[in-house]
Amino acid sequence: MELAASYSTIAAGGIYSHPHLVTRVKDRNGTTIFRHKGHRRVAVAEVACKEVHKMLRSVVTRGTVRAIHVFFGKNLDICMHVR
Repeated sequence: MELAASYSTIAAGGIYSHPHLVTRVKDRNGTTIFRHKGHRRVAVAEVACKEVHKMLRSVVTRGTVRAIHVFFGKNLDICMHVR
């Protein structure tokens, strides 16, 4: 869970949001009886997040994953969500 929170902080540009499992609870009529109120805070400078993002992306474009593409001789699709 901590690792997922770390990666989501990088993806959010340095904004940390405490992980949670339940976002909302509705009764049988569809009325919301509980809604999670997230608390966000700046945890890392946006510039640092951009640098980490560049490093992670380079693994896909020039590093380990690129070597897999060459080895298999295929153009494998890679899904990257970029903000």
